[in-house]
Amino acid sequence: MTFDFNYMDCNRSTPLSLTYIFLPDRQFPSERCKAKHFVNHHSFLHLFEKGFCFDRKLGEFFVDGLLLKFALTCLGIEHIYMPGGLYLTEKLKNTAPEECFFALPSDATAYALHQMGYLKAIVLPIVSNENLLELAREIVEAATGKLVIMGIGSPNQDLLAQKVVELDSQLDVICVGAAVEFLAGTQKSPPSFVRKSGLEWMWRLTTNFRVTLPRVTSSVVGFFELFITKKVTQ
Repeated sequence: MTFDFNYMDCNRSTPLSLTYIFLPDRQFPSERCKAKHFVNHHSFLHLFEKGFCFDRKLGEFFVDGLLLKFALTCLGIEHIYMPGGLYLTEKLKNTAPEECFFALPSDATAYALHQMGYLKAIVLPIVSNENLLELAREIVEAATGKLVIMGIGSPNQDLLAQKVVELDSQLDVICVGAAVEFLAGTQKSPPSFVRKSGLEWMWRLTTNFRVTLPRVTSSVVGFFELFITKKVTQ
């Protein structure tokens, strides 16, 4: 999925507060459902660069990666470490297939999930500023009363999820990215101990080295630049 938003609703004249973003949601009580965002250092960097609004009224943010967990721990910031793939697995144990609605990147993933009994899905086109609201409305209409599982990657899935919960505060929306591909079998799933340890990026290096290496190295550098340049603070 590509991304071409110019989504600058946020005030970026002051640094982002990591405490505000990752403090456990019990500190931000709300009667409405919120989108659940599973964020590693790579997705956090993309969300920051694209001007995503980390709105605690609409979303709760979980740490899904060892580097981000390490950084927050060093800064003394309270957070919840929860790999998205493990959360999805546990969630589906208690959710019937007919209660799930998937937002997907490809027909191949939709077909694989269909074979597993997950019949409700939408294969999304390239998400843009122009079609964001239209796609969100389409998901809300099709997914009434269901668990909405976003698997199109950050920051697309996060922007779309935020818009969906703006439109329907009763939907349970989770953003888990490639975990959907692992579930469907369209990507080779890492062992559970790899997920729990936060080293999924190392697994991807072994399965897709040419794509993963440049992505990992550039995102690590970019992530630490946010701290060095004081664009994010404790």
